[in-house]
Amino acid sequence: MKILDIIVCALSLVVIIEGFEGEFANPTIFDMAKWISCIIMIACYINYRKRGDLND
Repeated sequence: MKILDIIVCALSLVVIIEGFEGEFANPTIFDMAKWISCIIMIACYINYRKRGDLND
């Protein structure tokens, strides 16, 4: 699904850009939850892509 590729790339890019704008100096619980959620999203996306490749 092309839309899923775009969503994952866009959200990952937004989180990375926000992180380098100062979150690393004084992270909050929300920032940590956001980074953990982003890592889980990327892991699920990679798993989804691998399963899709196996079924094709």
